[in-house]
Amino acid sequence: MIAARQSLIDAAYPLFLRHGYDGTGLSQILRDAGLSKGGFYHHFPSKLTLLAAVTEQVLPVPFGEVDWAHHATLSVAEQQRVIRAGYGETSAGFDVMQGSVMHYFSFFFDALAHLDDYRASVDATYGQMISALASAHEREGDATPKKTARAFIAAFEGEIFLRAITASPKEIE
Repeated sequence: MIAARQSLIDAAYPLFLRHGYDGTGLSQILRDAGLSKGGFYHHFPSKLTLLAAVTEQVLPVPFGEVDWAHHATLSVAEQQRVIRAGYGETSAGFDVMQGSVMHYFSFFFDALAHLDDYRASVDATYGQMISALASAHEREGDATPKKTARAFIAAFEGEIFLRAITASPKEIE
């Protein structure tokens, strides 16, 4: 029973990566999973709930495990080290994922577009990260702490996107 559910998740993931959520038909998933429509609906009420299950399994909320209350007590330099390490882990994960980094981003944005709860989780996490870093900047006398914090995060996000669209080196510095 659990094997069939996992088979659907395993079949859907590479299809969602290659063709996107909207470009992947249920018949493709069923064919690759070796299951019938009845088998599908026994485990998932819709393709959208399958997307949620795939997302939950393969696409964790970035920085979702960070204790932001504790993080906010750290200095700017300490917070930046933690954030750099998190982006380094994300970057290293690109090397082992199925498909290209561009496919990963397509899948990530599909999840954001179709899964309101996932989008809210990602938004909340980035909000907490920016707020924690801004509070440290404010404590250290920065006149524009939120702007400075957003710029720091944006630089890493931009580097990851740049890596996706170019043949940039694997390491993010």
